Amino acid sequence: MGFAFRKAGGSALMSSGRMVYIGERVALGGIILQFVSYGFFCVLLVKNHISIRLGNASPAYESCRMIISALYFSSAFISVRSPSF
Repeated sequence: MGFAFRKAGGSALMSSGRMVYIGERVALGGIILQFVSYGFFCVLLVKNHISIRLGNASPAYESCRMIISALYFSSAFISVRSPSF
């Protein structure tokens, strides 16, 4: 959804007049939406990881340790790359 807003805002930026102002706002809204959804994903990841480590989750989730590590690793690179963080 955030990518769609950014794409629409970028298209409006190519216009002239008032559409440039609207395009800036739509693109900024897309970036904010993307930031919020990514933050929500990170919160859920940490919450589930804590739940697994405390033993509140099913033993089947213990095998997800490698996946969680990969998600943390990729999240760190996304946070470093992204200028909005």
